[in-house]
Amino acid sequence: MDIYGYRNGHGMPQQPTQQEKHQAMQAAQSEGKVTKYSVLYMRQSKSVAILWGVFSFCSAILNIVVFLSEEWVGATENSKSPGHFGLWKYCFFVVGSSSSVIDGSLSEPTVKCMGSLVNFSSILSQAFRASTVFVGIAVLFSILCVVAMLLFCVMKDQSVFEICSIFQALQGVSMVIGILCFPAGWDHEQVRGICGKESNDYFLGLCGIRWAFVMAFICVIDAFILSILAVVLSKRKVEPLPPPSFSNNTYGHKGEVNGGYISDSHSLAGSRKSLTMPSVMMVPHFQMPPPQPPPTPGGTLPPPEQYSDGQGGHPGHGPGGVPPPYGAPGGYGPPHPQMQNFQL
Repeated sequence: MDIYGYRNGHGMPQQPTQQEKHQAMQAAQSEGKVTKYSVLYMRQSKSVAILWGVFSFCSAILNIVVFLSEEWVGATENSKSPGHFGLWKYCFFVVGSSSSVIDGSLSEPTVKCMGSLVNFSSILSQAFRASTVFVGIAVLFSILCVVAMLLFCVMKDQSVFEICSIFQALQGVSMVIGILCFPAGWDHEQVRGICGKESNDYFLGLCGIRWAFVMAFICVIDAFILSILAVVLSKRKVEPLPPPSFSNNTYGHKGEVNGGYISDSHSLAGSRKSLTMPSVMMVPHFQMPPPQPPPTPGGTLPPPEQYSDGQGGHPGHGPGGVPPPYGAPGGYGPPHPQMQNFQL
């Protein structure tokens, strides 16, 4: 159908029914909800990833503090003497030999700490040494996890989360082994000198648990929770939705030109739906009649009323007309142009 058919109103698309309008509205609403929830999921996922990174950094700091602290177990009010023990360092109070008054006050007991990471032989027992090693490994994994976050700049998020989840799982396992090894050294003579003769393996006697031991349990729980969260973040798929398609939409996309309402100022090739359509050039074509034999000599021409050149007309419609072979085939009048489409 050519462009003149659109001008004359032929080939107009049918108006959508009420049911089609309702279905189009429902499809648009459902697609809008999906887009809304997708954007919300992406934002929440990024927020959870940021919180995971912050808590991982805090977990590394807590592991370092627990490793360096000597407040794992210590004396209570019922203990024989004041003092406290850590993984590789223990402290006790030394009372001055003189009870004389110095500067108007009694001399206070001084704190003396023993043990060093450089000299492992200064650590009290084999159990304390093993606990020091495993807790130190947990600290190393926590630091590696923080350093691995720099890989976000050069690797995919899923790969980095998987690496960090492994580090945090190993961190939690190492911390658990270190916690289980530590009570095996409570039967040492130095521990019994503060906690009493009742002190034995996995029994403190007159001493009690300090804040660093409790913090070590918190580090274990934190490490496993962060490891599970890293696995969940590595399995997520946060991708933007593809652009909506309006190929089956009744109303089409905003800015598109409906072919049924096209005019001279519009172009079918300018609308988005027709970008993939081949270009069409419309060229008028005049169909010429077959050649007619010339009139015989002495013959007569048709009467003027059969002409259609403005000086006559068709029979029964007034004067005018041009006879064949110069007129239209099958009648008299100018040849009718025909439009033919040529695909480029």
